[in-house]
Order: sequence, then structure tokens, then C-alpha cells
Amino acid sequence: MHEDFENKLAWGKEGEQQIVAMLNRKGFIVAYTGPASQKDPIPSIWLPEVLHADPLIAPDLFVTQRIPPPSAIDPCSFYVEVKRYSHWTWNFKEHEWQTGMSVRHFFNYCSVQKFMGYPVTIYIIMEGEPSPQRRMIPTPSGVYAAPLHNLEVTARQYMDTMWWSIEEFNLLCTLEELRPMVVPA
Repeated sequence: MHEDFENKLAWGKEGEQQIVAMLNRKGFIVAYTGPASQKDPIPSIWLPEVLHADPLIAPDLFVTQRIPPPSAIDPCSFYVEVKRYSHWTWNFKEHEWQTGMSVRHFFNYCSVQKFMGYPVTIYIIMEGEPSPQRRMIPTPSGVYAAPLHNLEVTARQYMDTMWWSIEEFNLLCTLEELRPMVVPA
């Protein structure tokens, strides 16, 4: 069990590095938010207790542009949460591909956006492996992104997961376009 978690964590970190390389190539400066301590390996943001009693789970990255954009409407700094999945999930009731994240993480990212004043964007790397629900149909693959403020409006909760349709995300690039962007460590 522990080894499986470590493998999944390493796989996710590899995807995170791919997104960092992609953002760097587009002219962005990227900082890892990093864990608060060795005992607590989850990146955290500590707010005054008046605002929020517990530390918030921070998105993976803080991103800023080298040159501020000419329009104040286009924010030049934002948080990025990177998710890497093997495939989309087929929703038979809605007849669509969907993905999700834990309710706890979702509401923490919403709070980070509110209290820190920077938007959060969710980046998803979808590997396109066959879905257990639709084995014969290949799932879409690539790098997708959506602003959290858009996802807040369309989120559907089922048990401890928030779900979204593939239609809520913009395809940024294919996996082939992403892979050459990896910078050696």
C-alpha cells in the first residue's frame, strides 16, 4: 500500500514538472508552494484564526508573468493545482466524460482564492488510457485547464468528490506537445 502511494505521488510530481516546464516555455515564472514542514507534507497556507481556523491546503504552484499584461482584467499572477489522471470517467447518466477532485481540496482552493486574492487554475493531465467504464472507447488525452471560479459554478458533488464535465475544461495541448517541454532535473 505504501509503495503504491509513493509510486502515485512520484507519477503526479512528474506531471507537475511537465506543467512547470510548459509554463516556463510560455514565459511564466513558477514557484512551488511546498510543504509547511516535514511532518505535514501537504503545501499549506496559514491564515489568522479569525479568517480560517485550520491551515488551508495550497495549490501546487504560484505562477507570475515576467512582464505584466497591458490589461488589468488579465491577472498576471495566479495559483495552479496540477492533477494527473490516467483517464476521464464516463458518466452513464449524463452521457459525458467527467473528472473530479476531493471536496476537501476543492473548498480549500476556493478559500485560498478568496483570502489570498489570486485566482486558482486547475490543470489536468489526462493520459488517455482506456476507462474501466468504456474499455473499447479511448478516452480523450492532453493537458486541460479551467479557472476555479468557473468550476465553482458548475461543480456537482457526489459523496466526497466534486465532478465536472470535460466541456468545462479547455484543451491546452496534446501529450505529444507537452512531453518535449520537460526540463531535465
